[in-house]
Amino acid sequence: MTRQEVLEIIMDPRGGPSLGSPARREFLAYLEGDPPLRALYERQLGVWESLDEWESVEPSLDFDRRLFEKIEPAAARGPWYLAIFPGFRPSFAVGLAALLITAGAVLRHHPGSDPREVEGTGLVAVEDTEYVDGLHAALDDIEMLVEFDALPLGG
Repeated sequence: MTRQEVLEIIMDPRGGPSLGSPARREFLAYLEGDPPLRALYERQLGVWESLDEWESVEPSLDFDRRLFEKIEPAAARGPWYLAIFPGFRPSFAVGLAALLITAGAVLRHHPGSDPREVEGTGLVAVEDTEYVDGLHAALDDIEMLVEFDALPLGG
């Protein structure tokens, strides 16, 4: 018998192998050779016995009604973030993401300081493929959300 099998028996609410069975004798022999497991087994027996003696309280007849009366107002309020930011909409998040991407691109580039800049356009040939791939992924995500009508943008 392995330690894992012994642990599974200890945690089994049915009590493990039946009394007098060879598996039960093997289990008890294993416990005799492992005092920490034996102590765990005895504590777990106490838990099972306490649970057997515990008597639950019968809920009142109108418990379900009262529970749903408390749940409904919370569901009607909507998601938790609307309680903090009442005017928050998904389009706001997309706009904020676009603003951050634009700000990152502007801060990343100072006009006239890059020798790769195409004269008079302010455009730079970008060699950072990870940056470009990240921009493409963000734009693809926005396009997908618009296609699924998750965002109230035209399309």
